[in-house]
Amino acid sequence: MTLRGWRSLLTVTCLGAASALAAAPPVSVKDVKVVEKTSSVGKSKGNKYITVQYTATVNDAVPRLMVVQVKAACKAGDKTVEAESSATGSLDKVEKGGTKPGSVPLFIMEGLPASPKSCDLDFKYGKLATRTGDAIASFCWDGSAVKDGHCK
Repeated sequence: MTLRGWRSLLTVTCLGAASALAAAPPVSVKDVKVVEKTSSVGKSKGNKYITVQYTATVNDAVPRLMVVQVKAACKAGDKTVEAESSATGSLDKVEKGGTKPGSVPLFIMEGLPASPKSCDLDFKYGKLATRTGDAIASFCWDGSAVKDGHCK
């Protein structure tokens, strides 16, 4: 093979590897809703919190212990507060193309300082019990409805 042929082969191989590394996570989310709640039990009794509900779609095989993680940055009163958690839910048992509802309570232990005016919601795909992962999608909850992208 000529030097030019080797260069072409190397370029194609490197581009293929780069696109494989940048592949989308095997899970997507839709039908995102935010529900405001007040805790009625235990040490968190009386705390205002939110539950983020969504539908996860499995687009490709999901290894065991991989989950959807949700991080919220909410404007509540004169503060911006953040919380994150993950939904445990055996996504590895969902067939390709299948869906599974998810729900993540946020701010339940510390409580929100006031009713939230808006929340930026970032969804990631990562390993259970970690805080790192690949971005899936971002949404804005404006206090009444959820829209694609961050709040402005």
